[in-house]
Amino acid sequence: METPGSDDGWRRSLVLEAYRLERAEGTSHLAMQATFVALALTSIGLLSGFLSQVCAVGYAGDTCVEVPDVVLAGMPLVPTAFLAYLAGNVLRATLRSFYLRALERELAGTVPPGLTLRAYPWLGVPRGVELSLHASPAAVRRGGAARVLGAMLIGTLLIGYVGFVVVLVVAVSLPWQLLMVALYGLACGAIIRLGALAVLDGRSYFAQAVRSMNESLSVPLRPRVHPREEGRRTMASYLALPRPDSAPKALIALVAGMLAAVAAARPLLPALPALLLGTAVYELLLYQCRYQLNDLRGIREDQDDVARATRGRLPVVPGRLGSAVRASLVAAGVRIYLAVGLTLFLPRPVQGVLAAAAAALVVLTVLYEAARAWARGADRHGWAAVLPLAVGYALRAALGAALFHAASGGAVPVDGWFVALTLLGAAFGLMFVSATWALHAVCQAGPPTGPDGPGWRLDRARVHERGLLRHVDAAPWASRPDLDWRTVPALAPVTSLRAPSNLAFVATAALTAVFAVAWVEPGAGPGTWWSAGAAVAGAAGAAALTRTSAAGPGGRRRAATAALAAAVLLAGVAGAVAVTTVPRAAPLLAAVPLAVTCALYGTLTSLSYAALKSSGADLLARLRAGRRALFRAVVGDATARALTAEREQRTTR
Repeated sequence: METPGSDDGWRRSLVLEAYRLERAEGTSHLAMQATFVALALTSIGLLSGFLSQVCAVGYAGDTCVEVPDVVLAGMPLVPTAFLAYLAGNVLRATLRSFYLRALERELAGTVPPGLTLRAYPWLGVPRGVELSLHASPAAVRRGGAARVLGAMLIGTLLIGYVGFVVVLVVAVSLPWQLLMVALYGLACGAIIRLGALAVLDGRSYFAQAVRSMNESLSVPLRPRVHPREEGRRTMASYLALPRPDSAPKALIALVAGMLAAVAAARPLLPALPALLLGTAVYELLLYQCRYQLNDLRGIREDQDDVARATRGRLPVVPGRLGSAVRASLVAAGVRIYLAVGLTLFLPRPVQGVLAAAAAALVVLTVLYEAARAWARGADRHGWAAVLPLAVGYALRAALGAALFHAASGGAVPVDGWFVALTLLGAAFGLMFVSATWALHAVCQAGPPTGPDGPGWRLDRARVHERGLLRHVDAAPWASRPDLDWRTVPALAPVTSLRAPSNLAFVATAALTAVFAVAWVEPGAGPGTWWSAGAAVAGAAGAAALTRTSAAGPGGRRRAATAALAAAVLLAGVAGAVAVTTVPRAAPLLAAVPLAVTCALYGTLTSLSYAALKSSGADLLARLRAGRRALFRAVVGDATARALTAEREQRTTR
């Protein structure tokens, strides 16, 4: 295209080129829409014909076909995809139509005197659809005949689609009915929304899009930093994924189920599928709703927190608080719906266990919020708000044991082993939460100052966490007030044995040591001499470990932790090889929790709050680095560098 000499000519040429391209693309999209209408109708017709031969939909002949529920539930996926793509194309065609009218108006205002639009070769001839619309009566055109026809076409398709899905929903069992209603209901709502925008509200939607584009173009260009590069979660990851530091907590129920199998001297494998699905429903769906409620009630505190970038709480864009709250509530409702649907796939005894655990979780949520509010009212002791959270961990452990027994076909025995497992979960949770909260309080209460010597500034810490700072020594950090307190391993020096994290670690080590010898006398209960001796030895070893330091070049805590964990695992391996009266893996499985507890304590007390909260992201980064190294080894360095350069070029455009 020849470039005109004047600015007006250059602008006119650009508008003409845009008009030509849009007309050509509009023609291709019109053919695409017709194709997808035909495909959607054909797929619905073919699948309906197949349904007429399926036994589950009421066919009474002798040659009916038995079809599994999973196949029936997936049959509407193909027409759903066709309809969704068609609705998107219709919306794009509507926006293009208004855009073409705007370009025509722009062209009419830029034509030089003495010329007409016919003088420009890039302006295509009118299409037959446009000629027929212009030839129709003006009243019909003003009444929106095209929109009425479009609405009738989409409505006809939706009626056939909804009827087809309803027949399938009636034919499948209740769990699949719930999943189908959720999946296809959301899809149908999205399709109706797109269709309404296209045929009923296209003009205002186009005007809104133009305004939004003009506003974005008026903002000065500057590099955009992805939220994940700042360490913050996006709204999509917050709603779809669990908290980065809470996903490993699902292992508590699994470990409890494993220990219940060891204590009962029964195989774990038959109950493993129900244990895995039940744990996923409870931890990844139901318990995340409790976390979301906690985030909603503490939005202001989380926004003002100095460590908010690493905490993974509800991300709120300034001025969009209402949208964030509504999105969180909708996601919680979807999680509850999915939890109910997935629970129906489990055996009846397991369903009862999950229902009881859900009811206990509701009670726990009320107690925790009340305890936290009580702790905020005055300078309470550090145990005030930590204990309800310890009950939450106890609930996880009890759930794992109950799921194992229910999935194994027996009643849930509330015996000594069950009580010991529940106490073990509570002690472990108390150790983890109190150590994490103490590190978080240090982020807000540093640097340590005071007229009577170094001391944490308690007025800056959250009220329910202040009591934990009484057990954290501020003296090692008093000479370095310029530190970033999010990166300070405040628990690395020796802390008081009366600290909640230390007492909980001693109790956890004692209880895990009891389970480490559960295989010696299967079915005897935890009140044997073996169990008592193991509890005393575990508590003594844990107490000695708390007297070591992880700070400075002379720190011995990490070495002692590694040695103790290795000794426990080696003892489990030796027992698995030597003992033949129980399943081979029982001694090793029983030894793993004690080793993990020691290793976790050494990790918690050696890291800073920022390092602890970013451990999951660091692990993912290492996995991505390993994947890139493997990819480079397969395709070669030259190809990998070329791909990286091409990706960076696309990013900087």
